Amino acid sequence: KLVQDRLVPFLEAVNAVGGEVQRQGAYVTQAFGAQREMLAAVADRARPDGEAEFVALLEGTTEALACVDQINEENRGPLRKHTAMVAGAMTAFGWVTSPDPRQYIGDMLNAVPVYGRQIVDEFRGEEHAALVNSLKLLLRGLQEYAAAYHPQGLAWNARHEPPTPPGAALGAAGSSTP
Repeated sequence: KLVQDRLVPFLEAVNAVGGEVQRQGAYVTQAFGAQREMLAAVADRARPDGEAEFVALLEGTTEALACVDQINEENRGPLRKHTAMVAGAMTAFGWVTSPDPRQYIGDMLNAVPVYGRQIVDEFRGEEHAALVNSLKLLLRGLQEYAAAYHPQGLAWNARHEPPTPPGAALGAAGSSTP
């Protein structure tokens, strides 16, 4: 549901804006896929004893987000505020390290209007407003997901029981992970 209802409209918006923002969108998709895989692994195992195993689980997400950030750092063009907004918002993926994911994502969500207002004021095309709005909705969807399934931080499978069969929380992908 999160992918279909929130990520797809965001990707449509980044594609409409184009340029470096569109490139970031491809890496945002990769980050969602990597985090989904990580969350599936978390549902299937107990919390690791060492940090190295957890860091290894985060590797795919970290790499995709580094690319989002690099695009922003290298961008000096007219869409600089757009790429900065997207890069800043994607730090919300760090919710997996927080004991209060809802608040963590909320803090990132509250930062979107900083660039969002400037973008809407400077760029009159509706694709720019759609980008800002779809990004807010994407983060709200991620926040809702984390609050529903991981309200006090990652829900590791302490008893190492088989994970619950895939549900409809994320729609067509068929799992309760993003």
